[in-house]
Amino acid sequence: MSNNISTEFWKLCDAAHEKEKVSNGPDEFETEMLGILNLIKSNPLSKTLFIEYLTKILKNNKKWPQEIVEYSMRELQWIELKKIAVRIIEENTDYRVKRWMEIFLEVYEKEWEDSELYEYYK
Repeated sequence: MSNNISTEFWKLCDAAHEKEKVSNGPDEFETEMLGILNLIKSNPLSKTLFIEYLTKILKNNKKWPQEIVEYSMRELQWIELKKIAVRIIEENTDYRVKRWMEIFLEVYEKEWEDSELYEYYK
C-alpha cells in the first residue's frame, strides 16, 4: 500500500512540475496540487511518509514546485513542516533559501495572501 501511495504522490508532483515549466502561475497546476492534498488527507496513517516527502520538496524546490508544500500545509497546518522550515532558516546561510522558507511559513498565518491564487482557497 505504501508503495502505491508513493507512486501516486511522486506522479502528481512530477505532473505539477511539468505544468509549472510552461505555466504562467501556480493556479495552472492547482489540479495536481489538489490531488496531492487529497491523497495526503485520504491516507492519514501515512503522515510520517508524507512529512518525509514534503521535506524533500522543501529542501529541493528546483526539482518540484515549492507551491506543492505551501498548498498542502495551508489546510493541514502540520507543525512538523513548520519546525523543519524554521530549522532550515536557522542553519542556512543562503539568503534565497531563507527567504523561500519565510514565504513558506506564511501559510501558517491566519491570513495567507497567496490564497487568492487558488480556487480551492478562495
